Amino acid sequence: MSCTQVPVTVQKGNVMYTDVPGLPDTNPDKTKIFYDVIIEEAKKPLTAIFFVFAVDMRMDKATKDRIRNCSLLFNEINRCSAAKILILNDIRSWSNPNCLDEKSEEYKTEKAIYDQVRLDAQKHYEQDIKNTTGIEFYCTKVINGINKKINPDNNMNVVLHYLELTLQSFPCEASPHLRNFKMLEKVVTNARENCDFEQQLIDDQEKIIKSLEKSISALKVTEGVSVGAVAVAAVVTAFFTTGVSLVIAGVAAGVAKLTIVASTKIAIALKEKELKSVKEKLNKDNLKKYISEYKEQCKLFEDLKAALNER
Repeated sequence: MSCTQVPVTVQKGNVMYTDVPGLPDTNPDKTKIFYDVIIEEAKKPLTAIFFVFAVDMRMDKATKDRIRNCSLLFNEINRCSAAKILILNDIRSWSNPNCLDEKSEEYKTEKAIYDQVRLDAQKHYEQDIKNTTGIEFYCTKVINGINKKINPDNNMNVVLHYLELTLQSFPCEASPHLRNFKMLEKVVTNARENCDFEQQLIDDQEKIIKSLEKSISALKVTEGVSVGAVAVAAVVTAFFTTGVSLVIAGVAAGVAKLTIVASTKIAIALKEKELKSVKEKLNKDNLKKYISEYKEQCKLFEDLKAALNER
């Protein structure tokens, strides 16, 4: 069951964070309610949406099925103009359970083995989430809980600070086109009755393409003067990894201007990457595959709706 039942907004400096309920909820009735809550918030001007998942080991089949049954809901959230960031919260980081001497070879060996196991678990979980939700995440970041004392270098505050810096030049855009549960019902019913899943998919993707092209053009106009090309490229590359040290170290050294330039370049690179991905869906060689996936999403949505009606 989702810990958050209603949206809660807090302000940290100039940044506003809104915590919303998660999807899917173990109570199917709340999945519909929570989806509509998320959509209402996602329609507002946003810079980014953070999808936070707790990492254990491999995702079990029951969890995968629950998420996959909501794939059309996630597909709609994916149409939001904001950056989509996946955050994996792995609270099972190395804790030196046998109190080994940190300078000993035994400590280094045991920690290396444990860290590799956690890294594998993170990669598997990331792939499971991408496969079941279908969301085009801009990047994935890993945190190790929220406790600063236990994990001073990679807790939630450190990662949020990193994201605040790297997302500072991203556009804050509204997404009024997002559809709530009832609106999705109409879309799915019309597509099924008129047998035009293909046209519905094409219409949705073309709207995303126009929105992305507009955002990219605006970003390029405001890109400004490039500084430190090699360093900027390094910061842009770092955004696509799970590390945060590069940007944090840069800011600590007082390179605030570099971060702004890098943030704009990251925004352009990610928007262009998403644009390319969307266009590929409409490529004649790929269209059939994505139509099939969309039909499956619609079928799962109708199964979800039927389950709700039976309750």
